[in-house]
Amino acid sequence: MQACVVDTGGANLTSITNAIERLKIDFVISDKAADIKNATHVILPGVGSAKPIMNKLINCNLIETIKNIKTPLLGICLGMQILFDYLEEDDISGLGVITGPVLKFPNDFNLSIPHMGWNQLEIKDNNSQLFQNINTKSYVFFAHSYYVPINKYTISETSYGFEYSSSVNFNNFFGVQFHPEKSGDIGSSILKNFFKF
Repeated sequence: MQACVVDTGGANLTSITNAIERLKIDFVISDKAADIKNATHVILPGVGSAKPIMNKLINCNLIETIKNIKTPLLGICLGMQILFDYLEEDDISGLGVITGPVLKFPNDFNLSIPHMGWNQLEIKDNNSQLFQNINTKSYVFFAHSYYVPINKYTISETSYGFEYSSSVNFNNFFGVQFHPEKSGDIGSSILKNFFKF
């Protein structure tokens, strides 16, 4: 097994690479199509804003490579959001792997934006291997100002004024809005489950 953490540019990869190292997973960090195609598992991280990351993927000719990948892929935070059609942040198109928009948290609920800190998962797909041996209501760490509405690909929800998708799954593409690499033992277990695919 060799995983590939996609170098999306500008993202702080230290925490995710440290988390993978703790699991004793062999991996590379790369923005090369060949490394992504040859990997057994792909991690698509994202920290910052959508436009620079999409521009990086375009400039490295990685759009089609990622869209057509057949191995398990896990998008984390913004890496999950860019799997969708449209991102309200920067008013741009995402990869379009999963149908639907990514929207800004409204100000209607008198909540702090970004949604920052620990919150619970309401697991909707108990058969998902991603959540094997993970209890619903488990706490994970979030840091985001934009959210994915509930859709037919939602496998867990989180409440922040209203329910939104905290994780999704479409075929071999998985996305988590939270940061498993910053979510203690629960996050580590979720990453371990992903690498079992």
